[in-house]
Amino acid sequence: MKLKTMIMLSTLAFSIYGEAKNVIVVKKDPCTNSPKYPRSPTCPIIGEQEDFNFTFSPNLAGCQIDIISKGEIIFSTHIDENGCVELPESLEGEFELRLYVGENVFSGLIVL
Repeated sequence: MKLKTMIMLSTLAFSIYGEAKNVIVVKKDPCTNSPKYPRSPTCPIIGEQEDFNFTFSPNLAGCQIDIISKGEIIFSTHIDENGCVELPESLEGEFELRLYVGENVFSGLIVL
């Protein structure tokens, strides 16, 4: 039986059992104490995990993914043109997955 898991990567919040929460961050003008530059966070990225295979949107093709354990990068790869990534089956346990999209870094916890 294949285990299929939905993962969500966000720059703000990630919970393995919940959803990322969007918040609006507003920079205030110190002179008037009123909002000057309204900003909203980057939308979370949603992908699917099926065993050691991950599927993301094809528009993320070429983006770098790092698998991190205890603060060290143990595997690094890029998303292929179909939006897929295959991790080595030798990886076992809980890891941090970091996805680099332009200037943004998304991260989430995965279990292999």
